Amino acid sequence: MTGRLASFALVLSPIACGELDIVDHDALVEVPEGNTLAAHERCGSLPEGIDPIAGLRSAWAMEVVPIKDRDATFRVATESMVLRLSDEGLECDDVLEPDLLTCPAAWATDITLRKADPAPGLYLLSDMAQGYSMANVWREGSECQGEQSQGYFREGELEILHVTDECVVGRLLGTAETLGEAGAPVEGGFVALRCDAAQ
Repeated sequence: MTGRLASFALVLSPIACGELDIVDHDALVEVPEGNTLAAHERCGSLPEGIDPIAGLRSAWAMEVVPIKDRDATFRVATESMVLRLSDEGLECDDVLEPDLLTCPAAWATDITLRKADPAPGLYLLSDMAQGYSMANVWREGSECQGEQSQGYFREGELEILHVTDECVVGRLLGTAETLGEAGAPVEGGFVALRCDAAQ
């Protein structure tokens, strides 16, 4: 498969939120803030004219993605960079699964790039030996559904704008994948804190 992942999706059967342990917050309860404010304070904002990924609340840059051995469908390279992007207040040290997300609707993705520190520049995602893990949840009636999928970006580009010991600033362009129930494209800018710098 030339270093790429075969794309597939696993849909969890609709079950009550409590059974799946998806956190079912009341609509009036504020979703956890995430780290984007802290990231912008420490790393600066996106350049003028670059819009952030819609709804982005958490943006992390990790050296290794947390994986449960029994659930691993691909192995992370010894040196890699993982971008964790979400509209939830997620941390960077938990395995990405639907039960981390709140109902009625949330999304999160880990994008694993087989290059630990790409220099500033524009890269074709298809050339970067990358893969993603996506989780999202939504409500149907009184039940919460969760979906987990993994695959790789068949098209699109990653532009790295700025890299420091604390931050990775960039954007995703022209991807075909979508986020969450609304089907928003996985596109736009991000200001990601490195996990080791945040601890």
